[in-house]
Amino acid sequence: SKPVGGLTTSSGAQPKNQRSVPMLEEKLTVLDLLRDSMSVSNMAHKYCQNESSICAIRIREREIHQAMASTPGFKPAKDHVTMLSHNVAGHLI
Repeated sequence: SKPVGGLTTSSGAQPKNQRSVPMLEEKLTVLDLLRDSMSVSNMAHKYCQNESSICAIRIREREIHQAMASTPGFKPAKDHVTMLSHNVAGHLI
């Protein structure tokens, strides 16, 4: 019998869902919004991700910023520089 969607692999099994990996720019946007006090659950809903994926981005914040800084031709947007130099209350760090 065929699956409801009609899609099958050559072996007759249903294909796996494609994995969605956010790009570095999207991760920076997530980090900025988290820094602006947006909740993890709202962020997960907005980007159609699991809350654990959003938390993993926050945990890897330093690695993400280092990866973006080492990307050839990358120039941080003005808001990224501003966000990095101010804490949540808007005070200069």
